[in-house]
This record gives sequence, C-alpha cells and structure tokens, in this order.
Amino acid sequence: MSKDYEKKALEYFSNGYNCSESSLLIGCDILGIKDPIIPRVATCFGGGINGCGNICGLYTGAMMSIGIKYGRDTHIESRETANKIGREFHDFWINNIGKLNCCDLLDIDYPEELIEISDKKSYGTDNCCKPMCTKITKWLVNKL
Repeated sequence: MSKDYEKKALEYFSNGYNCSESSLLIGCDILGIKDPIIPRVATCFGGGINGCGNICGLYTGAMMSIGIKYGRDTHIESRETANKIGREFHDFWINNIGKLNCCDLLDIDYPEELIEISDKKSYGTDNCCKPMCTKITKWLVNKL
C-alpha cells in the first residue's frame, strides 16, 4: 500500500504540483480527505516558503497533514497530540534528511554541463526532492 501512495505522491510532484502541495495532497489521500481548500492552502509554501529557499515545502505540507489528522478544532483543546506527532516527524526528518531549508537541501553537486537554471532545477528535483518525497510519504503512511 505504501508503494501506491509513493507513486501517487511522485505523480503529483511530476504533474505540476509543488513540493508542499504534493505532500499535503498525499497526506489527505492517506486520510481519505477531499476538500477544495487542498492544495490551495499549501501553494505559497513550495520552494522553501514561496520560493525563497527557506523551510522545505515537503516538510511544511507533511506538517499540515499532521495538523489535519491530530490538530485541534478549538482554542480550549489540547495541542499535545499534534505537537507530539509533529516532533516525531521533525526528528524523523532531521535523522533521515538532515537539513530543513530548501536552499541547503538543493546545494547538491551538479554535473559541469548543467549551466541553465532550469536544468539545475530538474536535476535537483530528480536527485533531491523526489527521493525525499518518497521518504516522507512512507512516514505519513505509517503515522496518519
């Protein structure tokens, strides 16, 4: 079952959804949630928060998925469960990926022949983002 979700997550990513939208969409697929606000709420988080290279969109989309599953509906409810699962995800990320910022993650060794920015973006997506997307999806399948 995890492989089906991994394939679908990569399809989202390959078909034009950004990293944050893709991880939120797959999280909602796992949860069986269809809502027109998804992926809209994640759009500005792609590329390290609005393309600025900050916190990775895969990370933020996954955290949104955790919030959907374990978050609270009112200010008087406890945040404890959501925070606990969020910390588990954060620890998983740090232990398996290491860096949080998109610009740090994409600081990979490009082959010398890659000069164009679009070629570097494709190379980074294929060699960094897509493998991370698969790891995150496996985690989400087990925790959501």
